[in-house]
Amino acid sequence: MASLVTSPAASRRSAKPTGRKRCTWPDGCRKLAPRGRKRCDDHKPGTVPPALRGKLYGCTEPRIWTRPLRPLTRETTHGYAVADFAELIGEPLLPWERWVAIHGLELLPDGHYRFRIVLVMAARQNGKSHLKRIITLWRMYVAGSRRLLGVAQDVALARDQWNMCQETIHDCPDLEAEWGKVRNVNGDEMFWAAGGRYAIKAFNRRAGRGGSNDEVTVDELREAQDWKGWAAVSKTTMARPDGQVWAMSNAGDDNSLVLNQLQAAAAAGTDETLAIFEYSAPDGCELDDPRAIAQANPGLGYIITMRAILSALSDPPAIYRTEVLCQRVDALEGAVDATAWKAGGDPLGTMDEHRRRLAACFDISPDGKHCTLTVAVTARYAPNRPGRGHLPRKHALNCPSCSASSSPWRSAGSRPGPPPRSRPCCAASPASTTGAAASGSQVSWPTTARSPASRSAKHARASPTSSRATRSCTAPSRSSTPTSTAAAS
Repeated sequence: MASLVTSPAASRRSAKPTGRKRCTWPDGCRKLAPRGRKRCDDHKPGTVPPALRGKLYGCTEPRIWTRPLRPLTRETTHGYAVADFAELIGEPLLPWERWVAIHGLELLPDGHYRFRIVLVMAARQNGKSHLKRIITLWRMYVAGSRRLLGVAQDVALARDQWNMCQETIHDCPDLEAEWGKVRNVNGDEMFWAAGGRYAIKAFNRRAGRGGSNDEVTVDELREAQDWKGWAAVSKTTMARPDGQVWAMSNAGDDNSLVLNQLQAAAAAGTDETLAIFEYSAPDGCELDDPRAIAQANPGLGYIITMRAILSALSDPPAIYRTEVLCQRVDALEGAVDATAWKAGGDPLGTMDEHRRRLAACFDISPDGKHCTLTVAVTARYAPNRPGRGHLPRKHALNCPSCSASSSPWRSAGSRPGPPPRSRPCCAASPASTTGAAASGSQVSWPTTARSPASRSAKHARASPTSSRATRSCTAPSRSSTPTSTAAAS
């Protein structure tokens, strides 16, 4: 029986379609994407391309962030337009910058921006300033914003961003074609381009007052230790339908009042117009944990290396956590390491046995901005350790009553302090006094056991020698009842 031979063209016509298409990766990929998807497994969203594998890269998605109301597409956010603009001017966004731009410029159904305040937090040197510079230029050249303001605690920092925006404009012929002019007057620095004006100010109570702004950029918000600057600039966008305040910073300490308040409000979800995108390491992580470092440094592997990050391990732990891991700390510089203090605590221990021996001291600085509460436990008296307790070691060794373990002044809970005028051991009983006299030791007379003669001698005129004798005496050897020297005389 003859075999049936078919032509290649006939076999192609008879083959069933698989429904798979070529991967749509922008840089070109010849692999087929799975059915129902546009990209192959190597280039699907959220994965690292094969050419970049074998190297640790920063996380694209922040650890703490505000979820969108609906899927983000080119119709529901302007972030994609910002990413396209960055490609056109030759300064493409990093993956995490693109992600933040897409989520931060989310649109409501009426076409206005969902967020009025956008808080972006990441560790140092990860590209926060580059992201904000691109968004600012996009708003000037594409969105048609007319007034933009950049502020910082140090106006020199705001000036750096202002100058880099001008450099980007001059390096791109398309942006240079719409360049206006620049004013370099100290305290009144601004430039005009594409019909918009970009000015810079110091972040203080006078910044931005007297005008409205379409966008305000606050750099290093962690340095704001009062509400004066924030109150001045944040309200300048209220009269603009699409006004936004972008606050860029890394984590701070307890003195970062504005940053801490915005973080708490964003975590509580009480303000629908406030967005937070926080790239930070989890609390309690190790300082050299690679995953924690990648979570706090989204630019890792792109513009910053792991070697450079690990070189900062020699810094104090509080400095390293806030600058490199973007974690909030109690204080950057303190007499006590807060982390080590908390780690040394005993959750099962109590202070019940020390409550009668506590000493507290509360102090407030003259300017009223700092206070300190110090609590210590007074030490118990140890007779064989010089410099501690009521009595010196020499007396404790010579006095039979003091060397006895049952002496009342050696009981637990005795209050330490300077030596008293009376020695309770020597005034406790005649026997102890006689024993002390026999040993030749000199003791102090109790102030509460004076004889009538000593009380009368108190009002009599006495010489300095006799007045000193009323305060100390030598125990008599012939009498079992101690009497003062002044009374005997």
